[in-house]
Amino acid sequence: MFQYNDMIDYTLLEESATDQDIIELCKKADMLGVKSVCVLPKHVALAKQQLSNSKVLVCTVISFPNGTDTTISKLNETQ
Repeated sequence: MFQYNDMIDYTLLEESATDQDIIELCKKADMLGVKSVCVLPKHVALAKQQLSNSKVLVCTVISFPNGTDTTISKLNETQ
Protein backbone atom coordinates (compact mmCIF):
# COMPACT_ATOMS: atom_id res chain seq x y z
CA MET A 1 0.00 0.00 0.00
CA PHE A 2 1.82 3.14 1.18
CA GLN A 3 5.51 3.05 1.98
CA TYR A 4 5.31 4.24 5.60
CA ASN A 5 1.93 2.98 6.80
CA ASP A 6 3.53 0.21 8.84
CA MET A 7 5.16 2.91 11.01
CA ILE A 8 1.97 4.81 11.87
CA ASP A 9 -0.09 4.71 15.07
CA TYR A 10 -3.69 5.30 14.04
CA THR A 11 -5.27 7.09 17.00
CA LEU A 12 -8.70 7.81 18.45
CA LEU A 13 -8.44 9.15 21.99
CA GLU A 14 -11.68 11.11 22.27
CA GLU A 15 -13.59 10.37 25.46
CA SER A 16 -16.81 10.51 23.43
CA ALA A 17 -15.74 7.76 21.00
CA THR A 18 -18.34 5.01 20.75
CA ASP A 19 -17.87 1.29 20.24
CA GLN A 20 -18.88 1.81 16.61
CA ASP A 21 -16.20 4.49 16.24
CA ILE A 22 -13.60 2.02 17.52
CA ILE A 23 -14.83 -0.73 15.21
CA GLU A 24 -14.57 1.63 12.22
CA LEU A 25 -11.11 2.78 13.37
CA CYS A 26 -9.93 -0.82 13.51
CA LYS A 27 -11.36 -1.71 10.10
CA LYS A 28 -9.68 1.28 8.50
CA ALA A 29 -6.40 0.62 10.33
CA ASP A 30 -6.37 -2.95 9.07
CA MET A 31 -7.19 -1.84 5.54
CA LEU A 32 -4.39 0.75 5.61
CA GLY A 33 -1.89 -1.64 7.18
CA VAL A 34 -0.79 0.71 9.94
CA LYS A 35 1.42 -0.46 12.82
CA SER A 36 -1.12 0.05 15.61
CA VAL A 37 -4.30 1.66 16.83
CA CYS A 38 -4.07 3.77 19.96
CA VAL A 39 -7.25 3.94 22.01
CA LEU A 40 -8.29 4.82 25.54
CA PRO A 41 -7.99 1.99 28.08
CA LYS A 42 -11.76 1.48 28.10
CA HIS A 43 -11.60 0.53 24.40
CA VAL A 44 -8.58 -1.81 24.47
CA ALA A 45 -10.58 -5.05 24.73
CA LEU A 46 -12.85 -4.09 21.83
CA ALA A 47 -9.93 -3.04 19.64
CA LYS A 48 -8.07 -6.25 20.47
CA GLN A 49 -11.14 -8.29 19.51
CA GLN A 50 -11.62 -6.38 16.26
CA LEU A 51 -7.97 -6.84 15.27
CA SER A 52 -7.56 -10.46 16.41
CA ASN A 53 -6.89 -11.63 12.83
CA SER A 54 -4.76 -8.64 11.86
CA LYS A 55 -1.12 -7.63 12.11
CA VAL A 56 -2.23 -4.26 13.52
CA LEU A 57 -1.26 -3.90 17.18
CA VAL A 58 -3.29 -2.24 19.93
CA CYS A 59 -1.78 0.38 22.23
CA THR A 60 -3.21 2.70 24.84
CA VAL A 61 -2.39 5.71 26.97
CA ILE A 62 -2.33 6.06 30.73
CA SER A 63 -3.16 9.27 32.59
CA PHE A 64 -4.11 10.92 29.31
CA PRO A 65 -3.92 13.73 28.39
CA ASN A 66 -1.97 15.50 31.14
CA GLY A 67 -0.15 12.71 32.97
CA THR A 68 -0.85 14.36 36.30
CA ASP A 69 -2.71 11.50 38.00
CA THR A 70 -1.20 9.92 41.09
CA THR A 71 0.98 6.85 40.76
CA ILE A 72 -1.75 4.74 42.39
CA SER A 73 -4.32 6.05 39.92
CA LYS A 74 -1.98 5.28 37.01
CA LEU A 75 -1.40 1.75 38.28
CA ASN A 76 -5.16 1.19 38.64
CA GLU A 77 -5.80 2.47 35.15
CA THR A 78 -3.07 0.20 33.79
CA GLN A 79 -4.70 -2.86 35.32
